[in-house]
Amino acid sequence: MDTISSEKGIVEFIQNRSNPVFLVSELCQYLIKNLQAPSDKYQSGKYKIYPNVIRELELLLNSGSLEFAGDKGIQDRYYKKISKETYTTEIESGPKQISLFD
Repeated sequence: MDTISSEKGIVEFIQNRSNPVFLVSELCQYLIKNLQAPSDKYQSGKYKIYPNVIRELELLLNSGSLEFAGDKGIQDRYYKKISKETYTTEIESGPKQISLFD
C-alpha cells in the first residue's frame, strides 16, 4: 500500500462513517482489510501501523478536520470528525509524505 492510497483510505473511512466518533484501532482494521496494510501486531496487541496512522490523524486534527475525543485506556484513542468539506480540501491540497510502512 502506498502513501497516497493510505491517505485516501483514511479520509474515506472518516467520511463514510455514520457515527462521527471512531477508535484508531477501527481505522487500522479498515486499512488492513480494504487496503492491504500490514497486519503485524506488537506483543500488546496493538497494530504496528498504529503510530503512523496516528501521525496522519494528527495532521487532520491540526488542519481542523478532526478533534481528539479522548483515550480508551492506554491502548487506543477516540477521534471525532468535524466536517466533510474539510477532508475534500485536504485531498486537493496535495499528498503528504506519511507512510504506514515506517
